[in-house]
Amino acid sequence: MFIVDPLSNSTLCDSYDKDLGAVYDSIPISIFLVNIDDNGNFTFGSLNPTHENAIGLSNKDIVGKAPEEIPGISEEGAAALRANYQRCVDTNDIISYEEFFELYGVKTHWLTKLTPVHDIAGKIIQIIGYSSNITARKETENAIKESEENYRRIVEITNEGILKIDVTMKVAYVNQRVSEMLGYTTTELLGRPIIDFVHKDYHDNVRAYFARRQAGISEQVEMCYRCKNGVKLWAIVNSVPIVDEQNQFAGVLAMLTDITERKNVELALRRSEAQLESILKVAPSGIGLMMNRIFVWVNKQMVEISGYTEDELMNQSARMIYASDEEFERVGRLKYQQIAKQGTGTIESKWKRKDGKIIDVLLSSAPIDKNDLSAGVTFTALDITERKLAENELKSERDRMQKYLSIAGVVFLVLDKQGSIRMINNKGCEILECEEDEIIGKNWFDEFIKESDRDNLKSVFSMVMCKDLKNVEYNVNSVITKSGHTRTIAWHNSMLTDNNGNVIGTLSSGEDITERIKLESQLMRSQKMDAIGKLAAGIAHDFNNILTAINGFAELSIKGVDKGSSVAGFLEEIKTAGNRAASLTGQLLAFSRKQMIEPKILNINNVIRDLGNMLQRLLSEDIKLNLLLADEECLIKADVSQIEQVLVNLTINSRDAILDNSEPNRKSEITIETRKTVLDDTFCTEHLGCTPGLYINITVSDTGKGISAENLDRVFEPFFTTKPKDKGTGLGLSTVYGIVKQNYGYIVPYSAPGAGAAFQIYWPIVTEELADQSQKGSSTNLPGGMETILVVEDDTQILNFVQQVLTAFGYNVIVARNGTEALGIAEHNLANIDLLFTDVVMPEMGGKEIADILKQQKPDLKVLFSSGYTEDQIAKRGILNKDVIFLHKPYSTDALARKIRDVLDNKIPSS
Repeated sequence: MFIVDPLSNSTLCDSYDKDLGAVYDSIPISIFLVNIDDNGNFTFGSLNPTHENAIGLSNKDIVGKAPEEIPGISEEGAAALRANYQRCVDTNDIISYEEFFELYGVKTHWLTKLTPVHDIAGKIIQIIGYSSNITARKETENAIKESEENYRRIVEITNEGILKIDVTMKVAYVNQRVSEMLGYTTTELLGRPIIDFVHKDYHDNVRAYFARRQAGISEQVEMCYRCKNGVKLWAIVNSVPIVDEQNQFAGVLAMLTDITERKNVELALRRSEAQLESILKVAPSGIGLMMNRIFVWVNKQMVEISGYTEDELMNQSARMIYASDEEFERVGRLKYQQIAKQGTGTIESKWKRKDGKIIDVLLSSAPIDKNDLSAGVTFTALDITERKLAENELKSERDRMQKYLSIAGVVFLVLDKQGSIRMINNKGCEILECEEDEIIGKNWFDEFIKESDRDNLKSVFSMVMCKDLKNVEYNVNSVITKSGHTRTIAWHNSMLTDNNGNVIGTLSSGEDITERIKLESQLMRSQKMDAIGKLAAGIAHDFNNILTAINGFAELSIKGVDKGSSVAGFLEEIKTAGNRAASLTGQLLAFSRKQMIEPKILNINNVIRDLGNMLQRLLSEDIKLNLLLADEECLIKADVSQIEQVLVNLTINSRDAILDNSEPNRKSEITIETRKTVLDDTFCTEHLGCTPGLYINITVSDTGKGISAENLDRVFEPFFTTKPKDKGTGLGLSTVYGIVKQNYGYIVPYSAPGAGAAFQIYWPIVTEELADQSQKGSSTNLPGGMETILVVEDDTQILNFVQQVLTAFGYNVIVARNGTEALGIAEHNLANIDLLFTDVVMPEMGGKEIADILKQQKPDLKVLFSSGYTEDQIAKRGILNKDVIFLHKPYSTDALARKIRDVLDNKIPSS
């Protein structure tokens, strides 16, 4: 350490200061002084010229200033300087360290040593700093590291040692670094001849060197020292002569820079260069050096790639290996643009070999000096012809696959591990209603999955990413389109893995089953309605047989008792209940589309107008009925009673919905509207069971409370109702449904709670002429007769009822309980039989078979068929032909008498 004694001999001090000043000004190492005041604050004293030049600041810029006041220094840099000075004070010892020094944004690398200076009392009043700018050395070392790749890196750069040699060549002063370098303590060094520490081979060099210093010559030499442990230490010695006040030679002030590692590195570098040259010769790439695009050096592989010899390439322009002037110019232009921007350039190009073959090459270039391209550019050239062929084939294959994916009728979707979309085909874009660039990169779950499904699907996706594909290879979920619509997709999923088997995402193919689900739902509803219809038809048949007997005998009994008696009242109640039951079976048959009808050509608008007054009477006074009928004639073929039943049932249903609506100030209106419309393929695809064509659209709408979504699918089911038990049977809309379906029409309900309901009926339009309906009704008289009637019926009760009714009307009645018995009777009495009245469906032999046998024997025999079975069951037995007359069970005594008389009198046209 340095000690300043203000009481010491001033002349000696001045001389010493002068010597130090000379050294201070001339020594080629950066030295600076830091003053410390009584409060421990640091300010800069002075810089030697070397340090001024090194950092680009003068004494004028820095003397008297604190670290943070240095022009251009950052806060972090000032804090680092202050921390190091404080560490020197705290340790009260010499410290060495490497640091980055940044001024005006320019960062340099320094090796710095700080030495505390004490006054006579031992107080630190100053710090002497020695710094070496090792930026260039660091860059050199980094370059060496990069050039020899895996060779040993240099991990330590030595600092400089300072020592003073007196006129007798003895060591007068050394710093700590010299001790560290040579392995001796300061005590062991001081007072001993410097030659004791120099390698014996360099003793003469030291004497000559010292003599030149005495002559006033300053120079730099390399010297070999002997460390305490016997190891050689190489150092660069920079020294200046020291003169006293009389300008007499007083010794030498020297700086030692340990270059032992550098010497070793140079030796290693020479070995590395030899190895690198060997590597370059066997490298698979062509490697070379160019100056101004002229070949200066090439390796063996460059010769093989180009087809030219080394002599043919040397000192020749690179143009000779390019396929065209344009390609030569393009590569040069792009390469130097890349080098200017990023320091290196990589370009694919085409070369023309000496034999004329065109090859693909990958060129990489880097300048030897990025600031001076004229110094040369190194390059590598890799023949990628085979790889390009493979890439082109792969691209062609990929393009073909992309075409397949583009025209595929299913969605193809690729997700990465985060659920981001990496690929989607045209079908997927079409379904999501987005362009591809609107989809790629988006998170699939956040963008296109309903919020209610999102967490569950993310959980499933996480399982797949963990290679757990069990139970998720197939799944169905909904997606949200750009317009906000929902589509249902059935997915088949598979994992995507890398070469190491790690899961990197999923590949899924998805089929849009939205329409299929709708159709399946419609089909299920249709099948359910058909199944219920078959059940209803079967029930109706059995009821019809029973009700024929009940109602018939009730009518006969009423005629045989006093009208005022209690028995007559009981019988009337039985008859009323029977008629209600008959009406119920009629409704069931209407729903099942099996009842017998007499369709005619009608103008639906006329039917609605004629029915208007009656419909208004069914409504309360505060409900308004609106008729919005088409101006043009709307002709359909229908049974007028069925049409009336449809309109009445829908109107009553709307009335009840309005009365149940408690919303205040709401309009109470029912609207019946007609218009012609065309149902196209799209509509019929979405509505199973509908056929494209021209229809009359009959719409009955109301302002009632509406129908909930869960009930809307069930409104046509028999006995389904939301009304109280005493308010409805649940057969009104079922009857409407059956009638419309029986006439090849289609009905669609529309509703939402609170928004009213509308039933749209599509009835096929006909082009036939309007039927003549001027003849209506029939005589109220019930005439009898004396003709002979053969009655065939397997139900004993019905047979007895018919026999009593017809006998009461004067007819001669012959009864048979089956076909065999009937044919036996006819064998002897057929000539006297005027009419055959037979049930259609019977054991052993049906009514049609009996009639065919008897009419072969007596062609003019009149026949009347009857059955409780449905229309399709009768049609299967061949009854419903154009010349057949039919009476459906249950029938009343009046209906039976009138029908028999009309058949005998030929008043009923065959239909």
